[in-house]
Amino acid sequence: MLRRLKTWLHYCQVLLVLLIVLKAAPKVTGRQHYKYNAYLDSQRRFHLWWDVDYKRNVVNFRLLAVVTLDEWFGVGYSAYGNSSNADFFVHWVDENYVQHCKDAWTDSKGILHIDNQQDYKILSGQLNKHALVIEYQRPFDTCDNYDFPFDVTIPAKETTYWWYTTKLPALPERQHIIQFESAITKGNENFVHHIEVFLCEWKHGMKIPYFNGPSLVGEKPKELSVCRHVIGAWAMGASALHLPAEAGCAIGGNISRNILLEVHYNNPEIKHGVKDTSGIRFYVTPTRRKYDSGVMEIGLEYTNKMAIPPHQNSFILAGDCISECTELALPDGGIYIFASQLHTHLTGKKVTIRHIRNGTELPPVNYDDHYSPHFQIIKLLPRPVHILPGDSMVIECEYNTEKRSNATIGGFAITDEMCVSYLHYYPNTNLEVCKSSIETKTLNKWFEFIRRWDVDKIDLSKGYRNSYNSVRWTPLTSHLLNKLYEISPLSMQCNQSDGRRFPVSTISSYIKEITCEDGRLDKDPDKIARDTYIYLCYRFKSL
Repeated sequence: MLRRLKTWLHYCQVLLVLLIVLKAAPKVTGRQHYKYNAYLDSQRRFHLWWDVDYKRNVVNFRLLAVVTLDEWFGVGYSAYGNSSNADFFVHWVDENYVQHCKDAWTDSKGILHIDNQQDYKILSGQLNKHALVIEYQRPFDTCDNYDFPFDVTIPAKETTYWWYTTKLPALPERQHIIQFESAITKGNENFVHHIEVFLCEWKHGMKIPYFNGPSLVGEKPKELSVCRHVIGAWAMGASALHLPAEAGCAIGGNISRNILLEVHYNNPEIKHGVKDTSGIRFYVTPTRRKYDSGVMEIGLEYTNKMAIPPHQNSFILAGDCISECTELALPDGGIYIFASQLHTHLTGKKVTIRHIRNGTELPPVNYDDHYSPHFQIIKLLPRPVHILPGDSMVIECEYNTEKRSNATIGGFAITDEMCVSYLHYYPNTNLEVCKSSIETKTLNKWFEFIRRWDVDKIDLSKGYRNSYNSVRWTPLTSHLLNKLYEISPLSMQCNQSDGRRFPVSTISSYIKEITCEDGRLDKDPDKIARDTYIYLCYRFKSL
């Protein structure tokens, strides 16, 4: 039977603590005006409905509890679903059949304490011999240190990456995610740029620390480096993804329950006090399908080594997934890509994923000649694309920076740029990332050449972003950068789900095998650019 799991309130996990032995009772149906619902125990004796009232900033709950009148229970909320350090709603019925509830909390030892500040409010209740139905509510934020907050305040800055660790519900047997979709807080559609859910590759003895807040990639706890396996990804404009009938994303059983939620907030107007509870909603079935599905990220590394000159009508960046990586990481029978989500930021206008086998280019895996960064659909392919070991893929992103006066640098801000795609495929493998960037030594030589040739004030000690913005961009320097990207050796990422790298060459040879005497150069109308490129080509070939 299909169960819907709602990743709600930044994956706030609902925990039921039974303090008594429950007895069987007849079923009581729930009301229909609550948007979300979930069973809290495997016997389905506790059923919780809830909805969010954004006008009054409260969460309304309705609980069906199959219990007798002399039993009491607590429903709690905590970071990991544990009974310690939790926020509780405790309920009982007295000898006069009057319902009571208390706001309570537990300490690190799991000892229950009544909260001095009572924030839960009973709205209604119904009783019979074997069940009760109770409606109650609680504000989003009670300003009580012992209450679990139900939202996030989006920071008043243009770009924020928010990370939150929690756990999936405990499922004794493996099950399959067969659909996922965004759950964006109403009114916040313009603030949430993308959301990803990563499974943490937990091993015995390893502790995944609790983390909830804004951070930069390099500032997350190092223990979260194992949270790399994508099980859900959404970007603005995308609708729900329905996985094909033969595949589903595996969770439960002996698979780690630890997850990391990443939300990219874009707040260009620097608004203050915006509350958010956005997440991803998963649909799960216990009926397992033929294949476990996976998600692979290909494209350019997230790095400021890549840039797009200003005033460009068309400029292409490419990220390679080389044959050496797929040869080592894919199974003998290969994989089948059934969906793809293309991703750039604001200046992207066209994206293509090329597919090469034994030197022959096959039809593209996916393409969008009219790409919009505001409509990043997860495209189900007309038919699955078969990728064999030894195949290579190249994602090419075309950008327009005609309205920009400075270089656009690779990075995480919405005003920076990316060139990636999430490939949804089956059967699942341990290959998580297959990406590239320009080799560092080659790029440094290029900056040194430009500094001497054009007398630019480039200081590499201040970083690549500063160096790119110090270049005097002309049609010639823009042309030279484009040619540099075409001929440069590549720095490769061929990464496993736990962050470790497959043993492939860190530096790959010239993927496109362009020679300095390439006949296509003769068609270049700019003789100076052509001659300078040939000079640069020989210079870099000698590195």
